[in-house]
Amino acid sequence: MVRLALLAGLLLAPPLLAQGPSSAPPPAALMTIGRLHYGGGGDWYANPSSLPNLLSALRTRTRLRVAPQERVVTLADDDLWNLPYIYMTGHGNVHFSDADLAVLRRYLEQGGFLHADDNYGMDASLRRELARLWPGRPLVATWKARARYSGMRSARSICATHLAIGPYMRR
Repeated sequence: MVRLALLAGLLLAPPLLAQGPSSAPPPAALMTIGRLHYGGGGDWYANPSSLPNLLSALRTRTRLRVAPQERVVTLADDDLWNLPYIYMTGHGNVHFSDADLAVLRRYLEQGGFLHADDNYGMDASLRRELARLWPGRPLVATWKARARYSGMRSARSICATHLAIGPYMRR
């Protein structure tokens, strides 16, 4: 009986075992955006439709393979390093521990991108925390920074309450 079950399992298993190495390229990974779950009491979960709408627009307007939903991450999650783009929003206070700041600094210096959307009330605390991120390096408005992203619309069209912090936007 056990032999019959093993034989049935092998016969019904996916045919990958019999094929050996495939010449077909592996399917491309789906890109998504991480929603940053941060500390301090701000409602990091605000605007629940913002990222699904952005991901939908990326799917329809670009050739990127984009997932339909964001992933919620903290700065302590290993999954952070699989996300090229993280987004934070909310009302109220933002606070990063010293360990969180070290991880965020490393993430950004290695090419990660942080999109911070002040949903009425997190601007002052976010600026305070970002000043701790790179002491002595003030934030610069993106339209005053060198044009590194030539494929984007004019930076002046971005709402002033959005901070885009990437490796080239901090100096």
